[in-house]
Amino acid sequence: TVASPYDVWVDHNGSIYVAEYQYCVVRRIDPFSPRMTVILGQFSVCETMPLNGSTQSSDVTISGPFGLCGDDHYLYVTFQDTSGILRVDLTHETLMVERITGDSDAELVAVGVPAASVRFRGGCGCAVDLNRNLVIAAGDRNSVFMISNATKTIESVVGYTLGVSLPISTAYIRSILVRTMWIE
Repeated sequence: TVASPYDVWVDHNGSIYVAEYQYCVVRRIDPFSPRMTVILGQFSVCETMPLNGSTQSSDVTISGPFGLCGDDHYLYVTFQDTSGILRVDLTHETLMVERITGDSDAELVAVGVPAASVRFRGGCGCAVDLNRNLVIAAGDRNSVFMISNATKTIESVVGYTLGVSLPISTAYIRSILVRTMWIE
């Protein structure tokens, strides 16, 4: 069984990933068997550990994961607290995870600066576009941000002043859908 599944994502092989907020884990469901495997976090150990570079995912504890998205290479995990955004490399048998945004000691989100140098919290949902840019809805900032794959900087896509009152659902790329509003 799962507890408090906040988001799901399906990779190109058909594996289903589930963000279980209450248990503080991300699990993978194999498409060819009913087996579920914890790939990130440890059951009910709900604390974020500092990461210094790439770390084996089985050694990492996390707070409650909130949003999931990815591409054929990476799984991204967002959190409502100051845990930032984690990236799990899915291309190897031993899964490696790294934080792509700053931790809770970094400055608050600013745009036009390296994503690794800023704190990111309030991640609700995410999507990866065709250029492998990561787009994240930030509920606590009433904004949608993008981390550029090319420059690794964080940019503002849309914010509260442009009409987003509270982005609480996953953003979909090729026109971004935030709740029921289309942004061209």
